[in-house]
Amino acid sequence: MKDNLNIIKVLAVFTFFLFFLHSEAFTKKDSLLLKYDLNSGQKFKVAYFMTNLIQTEAMGYSLSLNQDMNTYYTTTVVKDSMDTYQLATRIDRITGSQKMMGMESAYDSRDTTEPSDPMGKELKKVMDALIGKVITMKIDSRGAVQQSDYLEAFGEASSGGMFMFDNSQTWYAVYPSKKVMQGDTWENNIKLGEGEYALNSKTIYTLMSVGKKMAVIGLSTEYQPIEDSKLKDISGTMTGTMEIDLNTGFPLGSETAQHMEMTLEEQGVKVPVKIDAKVRMEIMK
Repeated sequence: MKDNLNIIKVLAVFTFFLFFLHSEAFTKKDSLLLKYDLNSGQKFKVAYFMTNLIQTEAMGYSLSLNQDMNTYYTTTVVKDSMDTYQLATRIDRITGSQKMMGMESAYDSRDTTEPSDPMGKELKKVMDALIGKVITMKIDSRGAVQQSDYLEAFGEASSGGMFMFDNSQTWYAVYPSKKVMQGDTWENNIKLGEGEYALNSKTIYTLMSVGKKMAVIGLSTEYQPIEDSKLKDISGTMTGTMEIDLNTGFPLGSETAQHMEMTLEEQGVKVPVKIDAKVRMEIMK
């Protein structure tokens, strides 16, 4: 049971950090320069709704974890200077439930009641540590992350030995440096994380449609291993769409589907993991 709880703890943190569609179309001849145009003091209330199916094999057992997690953030533009923006994102609330080995647990960060079951206790311990955490990052006008304290902010909450990588670079669309038209594509390659659990991410963006105030972007991401990383056998994809506000460049909403396969190592035990996740993001009014 203790080994299973360790696996639950790893998966709870990992899946938490993993991490769009109507408009009036312009004609093909129209082009625009996509960029972020933010002002100090602007606030965005963001909600993420995630559904996961996680399958593993450990200690001779096949385990499946069904998880529904809803996370509510507030992102504040702390400072804007030239073409760069400093953003502070605070986790306000987490709700959800998960089911594994016939056990089902619910969680709400506003509920102070101590769960009676072991899985519920572990889930509450992990998630409670995340509430109030603030991630500060700096992005340029294209949305490329120049600096992020993601790992520092969540390092203590993840506890020692947890699998984590910095996925804050995937929170915003990265725009091209030149004007684009409907149907145009562009590519962005980034390294997620540092050290032994880093991986590469390659994303192809497509400008699907453009309206007077909003544009729709399609995205297709491929995850690839890094030679010096322990995740040598990691593979995966993420596809979806994102709605963006043409005035600010900030995402209005998104829908993505993700599939990943990898091997994690917990206390010397190698655990193959398959994850299928669906994530919906929306700006709360």
